[in-house]
Amino acid sequence: MPWLDTGNVTLHYEQLGVGDPPVLLIHELGGNWQSWRQLQSVLAESRRTYAVDLRGYGLSEKPIGPYEIEVYADDLAAFVRAAKISVIDVIGTAMGAVIGVSLAIRHPDLVRRLVLCDGTDGMTTEAKRYTHERAVKVRAAGMRPVVTSSLANSFPQHHAALREDYRP
Repeated sequence: MPWLDTGNVTLHYEQLGVGDPPVLLIHELGGNWQSWRQLQSVLAESRRTYAVDLRGYGLSEKPIGPYEIEVYADDLAAFVRAAKISVIDVIGTAMGAVIGVSLAIRHPDLVRRLVLCDGTDGMTTEAKRYTHERAVKVRAAGMRPVVTSSLANSFPQHHAALREDYRP
């Protein structure tokens, strides 16, 4: 399992495939590199791919400090530069899509193409309430109390096997 120290944070990543330009896969809120396992395997047949755990997620460093979209974007730019990659194609889902947009805006020299899946620039009042309540639970007790509901939101009922595979 490789890690890369960007100078600000150490990020865990999984790299598969060969071919340029590489593809950077940015996961959703509550996800990690494993969110991309199936797609990464397919893309790796023709492209070099990097699925990175964002700061605070998966096996990446969990430093004290801000966890904001711009911070994630700058972390990924530092990752790309530290990996000596000149230009990337980016695929992001949900929060990862928003991070991908920020990465392209803040570091346009690094992003060749951008694929956005299920991103949004705002939240409904109900979504804000749910997200806030979830954050309070996670801060108090960790992810365990919200795993089942989070997975149900992310994986439809007909993908129960994938949901259970992702649970760990």
